[in-house]
Amino acid sequence: MPNPRPQRRSNGRAATRVSGERSRERILDAAERLLAERGYAAAGIAAISKASGLPASSIYWFFESKQDLTAAVVERSADRWMTELTASAEDGSADPLASLLERAFAQSGGALPDFLRLAILLSLELEDPDIRERLTALRARGMALIEEALAGVLEDQGAPAARRLARRLAPLASAFVEGALVANELDPGRIEMARLTEDIEVAVRAVAAHRLEGRRR
Repeated sequence: MPNPRPQRRSNGRAATRVSGERSRERILDAAERLLAERGYAAAGIAAISKASGLPASSIYWFFESKQDLTAAVVERSADRWMTELTASAEDGSADPLASLLERAFAQSGGALPDFLRLAILLSLELEDPDIRERLTALRARGMALIEEALAGVLEDQGAPAARRLARRLAPLASAFVEGALVANELDPGRIEMARLTEDIEVAVRAVAAHRLEGRRR
């Protein structure tokens, strides 16, 4: 009769892994909620421990520091946001850039998403190269979405080297979007987000036309 103990050990490891994943998610949920409610400075490890119902030692088991935990919150939240943004990408729009901008502003309600606010705070005050690299990778994902939309527009227009031009323009478009969200955060209601979407689209198209014209000379 086969020995069942190896199977029990395997099940035990699986159960431990699942329990660990659940604990990590509880910590991230609590941290995300407190960071949104109190801000980075006021959301300490002790408060996150209390809100998650797990001891501080558990938090430090999964995360090296509060900065590491916050970066993980940013990554998870940004991943959810980008997943939702791309889920409705196939809307049949003739202008993928305008559609992307409209969906991005509509999804955020014209406000600075919590994950982007935290990412900006971390970027300004951190010197940890690992966390900076993680935040840079997240921003690159956002720019990749813009780049894809730009490439679609330029290819439809028959622009030469459309992909390469889209790659050069993506940081500009990203800066426009991020700047608009920050500006609206500082002075709510002053900016008409619907009109701004059109203006950003026009501005990016104008720069693209300028670059193409420069190549023809």
